[in-house]
Amino acid sequence: MKRAIFALILLTAVVPLPPFYGQWAESQRLNRIQEVKQKARPVFGEQLEAVLSELRSGESPSVVILYTGNTKSHLEPCGCYQEQSGGLPRRAYIVEQIRRQGFPILLVDAGNIFDGKEEIDTKRGMVNLKAMSAMGYDAAALSPADLAYGDAYLSQQRAVATFPFLASKQNDFTQSFMMKKVEKHTIAFVVGMAQEQATSQADVVVALGNAGYLPHEP
Repeated sequence: MKRAIFALILLTAVVPLPPFYGQWAESQRLNRIQEVKQKARPVFGEQLEAVLSELRSGESPSVVILYTGNTKSHLEPCGCYQEQSGGLPRRAYIVEQIRRQGFPILLVDAGNIFDGKEEIDTKRGMVNLKAMSAMGYDAAALSPADLAYGDAYLSQQRAVATFPFLASKQNDFTQSFMMKKVEKHTIAFVVGMAQEQATSQADVVVALGNAGYLPHEP
């Protein structure tokens, strides 16, 4: 009888253990994954306050050129590791903080804007361009990967953007360069063979996009 009671008490204590042990083991596994991700993908880049402090120190810049690239329709960080940089809200915040310093700002994108072929990817691209428009982008270069989506797709995307698309391939919704007058300087953003034409008209020429896009010296 005593043995039966002891066995019953033992079973009562042991039976609940597997669920609790499973939860503990899963918690340990997730913690380990986060540790590995953090070690494998450290966060690089300057802190915003350090950048702002450098801009404020010394002589004020004539113009600040901010550029982004390789967004590939992402709206938020992928979450592959902790403390990950990126995302449209963070980008908008940084641009706004730099603008508040009072310097002339030019904001451009170097390409690889689009990614994916599903309907949801098309919508993500449009949301991305609308967000870039709200941030006040001045231009975006289309990379070879962007141009591969075809005229119909790109025309649809261009319709939601308030800034020009720069590309070596000319059509109704692209141009090869863009000129901006900033105080005493005329700045040209170019893609492809427009470099020579823009050089004759601008004080500063900025080449956007893939280096393979640009003309080579003989």
